[in-house]
Amino acid sequence: MLFDSLEDQRVLIVGGSSGMGFGTAQLIDKLKGRVIIASHDHQKLNKALEQLSDRAQAITVDMTQPDSIDELFAQITGLDHLFITAGPGSRSGFLDDSGEQARAYMEGKFWSTYRLTQLAVPKLRRDGSVTYISGGLSQRPEAGSVMVTVAQRALEGLAKALAVELAPLRFNVVRPGAIDTSLWDFMDDSDRRHLMEEAAAKTPAGRVGTVEDIALAVAHSMSNSFINGAVIDVDGGALLR
Repeated sequence: MLFDSLEDQRVLIVGGSSGMGFGTAQLIDKLKGRVIIASHDHQKLNKALEQLSDRAQAITVDMTQPDSIDELFAQITGLDHLFITAGPGSRSGFLDDSGEQARAYMEGKFWSTYRLTQLAVPKLRRDGSVTYISGGLSQRPEAGSVMVTVAQRALEGLAKALAVELAPLRFNVVRPGAIDTSLWDFMDDSDRRHLMEEAAAKTPAGRVGTVEDIALAVAHSMSNSFINGAVIDVDGGALLR
């Protein structure tokens, strides 16, 4: 089995306490990998860690604070793979933004990932991998999503550039479509169900994605040594419409 290669592999998942990050942590843990989940929320981290095997670790990190990122990697001696799904930041409409929110969004979504990657590379094995998360807005922007689109495209470009510059270390991006995750927990059940039904109707697959769908794609990116500089769409075919 392809995923057998992840057994005993050391995998750092930044944003690993919930959503797609935690779903990936559960899969890697099930595959007998050695997962380190990192997040800013200490309580969520502890709750997530309780659901993983005793091979797993948890480390608190605030991606908005360079010192916190430094401290994260000071606690890690070696890695096989890195997956970054976290990305703090808020957004606003283009004409409503003085520039401060745009800079803050890029700081949270792009530059924190850039810093994390710089510090991770010396810890990663020579032919290991790094996987980022972007999104469908990189291909189909919507009103009010200018900085989201820019940040997602920037991450996709970063992966491709680093795949060349830092070879044979591999860099890939998973590009999700509509995924039913804890991100939508702020909505009441009726509104959430309606949103998911609308999203499902727009995909040839006829459904929205799950965290398991994303986890499988990330694990594939890590375990298949011939995937490099790729953007993997996990959207049920939504970009075809």
